[in-house]
Amino acid sequence: MNTHNRQSAAHKAADTSKTIVSRRAVTQPWLLNGPAHPTPAQIRNITVFSGLAEDDLDYISSGLIYRYIPQGEYLFCQGADADSAFFILNGTMSAVSALPGSGEVKLADLGPGAMVGETSLIASGERPATIRAETDVAGFLMNRQLLSSAIAQANPAADVILGNFLDIMCSRLRAQYEQIIEHDHRSNHWISYLSTPNAGPNIEEVADACHFAFQRYLSQLEFFSEFYEEEIFEIASLGRCLDVARGTELFAHAEHPNSCFFVVRGALERYSIQEGRCVPLAILGPGNFLGTTGIIAGLTHLGYGRVREDSTVLQISASNLQRLINRGSPLALKFKLALCKRLIEDCGRISKRVARTTNQAAINELSP
Repeated sequence: MNTHNRQSAAHKAADTSKTIVSRRAVTQPWLLNGPAHPTPAQIRNITVFSGLAEDDLDYISSGLIYRYIPQGEYLFCQGADADSAFFILNGTMSAVSALPGSGEVKLADLGPGAMVGETSLIASGERPATIRAETDVAGFLMNRQLLSSAIAQANPAADVILGNFLDIMCSRLRAQYEQIIEHDHRSNHWISYLSTPNAGPNIEEVADACHFAFQRYLSQLEFFSEFYEEEIFEIASLGRCLDVARGTELFAHAEHPNSCFFVVRGALERYSIQEGRCVPLAILGPGNFLGTTGIIAGLTHLGYGRVREDSTVLQISASNLQRLINRGSPLALKFKLALCKRLIEDCGRISKRVARTTNQAAINELSP
């Protein structure tokens, strides 16, 4: 696709963006008279755009549009449909969440360089919080349609952006697990069904090849709902399908990941050991991956992996997963997008638990 056509598509995506209409006059002349779109230099160092080639920076920057939000105005409101992200150039904003009944709680302070609502570029949903300008704010808006168009056209920019999103979401998920490990041992929630850590046999000792046409079954799972049959078979060929018994240990804490596991049937769990007992970090049913975050981030496993009930899993080696992600093909784009969506769902679910356990820990500290 030539540069002119790519920029036309970007402009079209930008024109469909939705944002607030300010009720106050813009007082800064440089904002009034500035360009409609940022320059490539202004987005080059933003994490999600890191590594983009010059042509791709031109393409993306031409699809972003400047927005000015006066102090006290709202960029996004909690519960509204999410279809765009905002990148702060100047000023500060706050993320607040409504409390049941009345009132609100501040979740975060956001300054220059921060991304707001970036997960809405990947998946639809509702705004989890209200974003309010604490000072006059300048920044630029990116609509989901811009990234969707790049993915549909197999644009190299989409491959880089999705790779950056994977890194961001893996880091975010790991940080949430660390918060649970820090606080959850003070509560009585989520006690594992096995009280003895590392009690089961290693997967290499007990795994048997599964005895059904699992490839055709994969298409029934949400993760693979957008994949063609031949694409599913190609991904399945990168690993081996195994029947594993309840209690089988998949990996150990601080171990370098050598493979990940996709749940075909049954359930797996990631757990931590706190004060002599097991605290599950996540329970994963059919259509979920376990162990990808360590491979993508290049880090050791956080916690342990275990089979929670008799399961069928697709085991993919770390090297094969990396080759698939880094292939730069339409299949790689589709796989990275599906993995991003799954990680966003995981983060959304776990963030609620983080809030509960953090609040419970604070209450416990105040209790006599």
